[in-house]
Amino acid sequence: MKYSRHALKRSQQRSLPIPLIEFIYQYGEFVDLKGDRMAHTLQRKQGSVLISELKRLINFIEKAQRKIIIASSTDPTVITVINRD
Repeated sequence: MKYSRHALKRSQQRSLPIPLIEFIYQYGEFVDLKGDRMAHTLQRKQGSVLISELKRLINFIEKAQRKIIIASSTDPTVITVINRD
């Protein structure tokens, strides 16, 4: 993504780090503006959906850390699964 000098200056003045800007650009909704511009925003509802998905993923990761899968080294066959203590 490219940034104008104006955008870089404003992001510093408004304490908006580049990764946050890119996150809003990627996950936010956009609204067409006059000319060849559009506004990007992350609404509360979208934020809530993303937070719910992240919580589900965190729970999934925590469960996966307590499991072991034994698989074939020659093909993608799962032989057995084990609970870790």
